[in-house]
Amino acid sequence: KMKWCPKHVSEIPQVISRAFERDISMKQIAPILGTDHVKEWVLKEDKDIPEFYNAPTMMQEWIAEKVIKVKIPDGIIPKDFQPKKVKILATGQKMAKFFREDNVSTRTVECSVKLFDCNHFYMKQTLPGSGASPHWTIFEGRWHQTERGIRLEYLLRYSWQL
Repeated sequence: KMKWCPKHVSEIPQVISRAFERDISMKQIAPILGTDHVKEWVLKEDKDIPEFYNAPTMMQEWIAEKVIKVKIPDGIIPKDFQPKKVKILATGQKMAKFFREDNVSTRTVECSVKLFDCNHFYMKQTLPGSGASPHWTIFEGRWHQTERGIRLEYLLRYSWQL
């Protein structure tokens, strides 16, 4: 979910378990931290969540974001992980690849989607010309065939820029 805000600390390992498609406990991801990239809050109890989200941010309003940070348990991310090269969820063989380039407002956006036979997908959106290195946003998740085409279930999103 974009802009997801948990109501209970116990929701955090549940959402992470769903995203990585395996059971993950609170103990495995502790400590749970909330951050606005300037200050950090430890999220131990349900009452800590609104305190974190309602606290004023030290960043400019237009770039301010609040993020929940956790420790990723061993074995979740491949040891040789490199964004854009190694997939987190997909373990099967690539079945198909689709590419599209489009203009969004004043920017050109390139998008590629790879489908794997393990029913996972890997989607990369690239903003070319964003400095010396392009900015990538990568999505991973599950796909399944429907009567009208393919349905994508987004599980992970991460950004990368060298």
